Amino acid sequence: MIIMILFFDNTQKEDIQIYLLDEFGNLSKQWNKSSSTTSETLRFLTKKIKAENIHKMIVVRGPGMFSRVRSAVAMTNALAFSLNIRLVGIKKQEKPYNFTRIVKDKGEKMIEPFYGKKANITKPKLKKIQYVS
Repeated sequence: MIIMILFFDNTQKEDIQIYLLDEFGNLSKQWNKSSSTTSETLRFLTKKIKAENIHKMIVVRGPGMFSRVRSAVAMTNALAFSLNIRLVGIKKQEKPYNFTRIVKDKGEKMIEPFYGKKANITKPKLKKIQYVS
């Protein structure tokens, strides 16, 4: 049986970095996927990896761009739940990644994103309504 660990880093502006590690933290494969939607990323992964071989997932949970961090964490939470595997969440500041140490972490059932600051949600602009007589 092949034991693989899937690692996502979606905190960059342009690319999603995906690493495939063995059970000891050795890098097997690496993909730099240009910015895409979560569904495109999932389609890409299903062509490259057999789900039954994934035994753990690691995701960079932030800080980074709010929507990119949120989508990566949501995607890995959903995948881990559906595959009944553990998740490890790390912060971007842990670069360069020590894969050997990270794969030893037992992980959790679910992780939460780390944004680094409050979300900057702007108020909607009020539209002026012109009445025609």
